[in-house]
Amino acid sequence: MIENIDNRIKERLLEFYNDGIPDFIRRDIKIQFIKNMAITITGGRKSGKSFLTYQIISDLLNNKMIDVINQVCYLHFDDEGLMQLKDINLERIEKVFYSILPEEYLNKDHIFVFDEIHKIKGWEN
Repeated sequence: MIENIDNRIKERLLEFYNDGIPDFIRRDIKIQFIKNMAITITGGRKSGKSFLTYQIISDLLNNKMIDVINQVCYLHFDDEGLMQLKDINLERIEKVFYSILPEEYLNKDHIFVFDEIHKIKGWEN
């Protein structure tokens, strides 16, 4: 079971790296980053929250806060393959992410983006 979960996570991460950041309409918003702190983006359904995360990732790359997209662990939990995850499996995400991260980026900053994380029952624990 763990192997299937790991494979699903790995597939989604590699898809994100291969596809890259999709086109988005730039929003006039500035996010204040605090090292080692979570940022939550809230808003109504279909209001552009996911595309705002793409803008943030793009800005991090353009402003050289991260060097490559591989420093981003981006998972969208509205994906059928990931909706099967249980809260106890969420720890697998970090392990899988670091297992595919190129070695030269292990000691650099990393960004974790979990879109629609509330779809995983018990995620908040």
